[in-house]
Amino acid sequence: MIKKIHMYIAYHTNEERNFIYGYKDKLLSLHKDKDYNGLDVECIEGSPVIDEICRYGKEHHIIQIKERRIDYTEDELERIPYFTLGIKGLNVPDNTLDAGVKYSYKCKSCCSGAVQKNSIELSIKRLLDYDVFLIEPELFISNRVREAFEKADITGCEYLDVIDKRTKKPTKEIFQIKINPVLPNMIRDEYVYTQYVCPECGEPSIQTASPFFYRLSDFEEKYDFYLSKKSIFFDCRLHHLASYRIPHIVISKRVKKNLEQFSVKQCWYWPVYFEELFNE
Repeated sequence: MIKKIHMYIAYHTNEERNFIYGYKDKLLSLHKDKDYNGLDVECIEGSPVIDEICRYGKEHHIIQIKERRIDYTEDELERIPYFTLGIKGLNVPDNTLDAGVKYSYKCKSCCSGAVQKNSIELSIKRLLDYDVFLIEPELFISNRVREAFEKADITGCEYLDVIDKRTKKPTKEIFQIKINPVLPNMIRDEYVYTQYVCPECGEPSIQTASPFFYRLSDFEEKYDFYLSKKSIFFDCRLHHLASYRIPHIVISKRVKKNLEQFSVKQCWYWPVYFEELFNE
């Protein structure tokens, strides 16, 4: 296992850039951003270089992202029972997701506590090439993935009918997947950034820039699907669109293997870090 720290440094002056370049020989990697005045920096966790760069970055307000990355061996990966699931959102026409889907909220200002009140209508024909896809804030799967999940007795989720926008009837090709179990807060959150706190209810919006840290006991129910307790808030009001929250999705190794058998290209997986497994 190799533990790394990754930082994105948005410098303002040549002096700031040259300071970081002065550490180039002590870093794992250093790359210039092609479009902006930024540097991607990676170094070994625990290296004194980190402290020097972070001290300088704090003084000059230039470090934008700091995250922990872990490279596992194949044997270590085999021991990990859960992964966070990343899903690429689809670039679809505005009318693909029915704007009439209704939610109730615990807080309307930040969309916390959202409960979906009716079925979603989709233009099905546009989406038949995808086995798993995200149209924010909802997750959808093809019928063949649903059948595979049911055959494997995948738990922690339910499948909701999707209405074909053309026929106004439930489709047999695509289903909405709803995940119910919610994990407790992570046990370590030094790389979890609060981007926004709702002025109405105090609910934070977070950005997670590190592996997820949990205890094995957090998964004692052994569901195959979980949601993170904290979520990301997308405030779309300035664009005259509906705002929404998206929690992170955590899946079991069984779900990961089922998705991999379909060669789902728009999904990727990060191992959850369990301290009990690696005696940290």
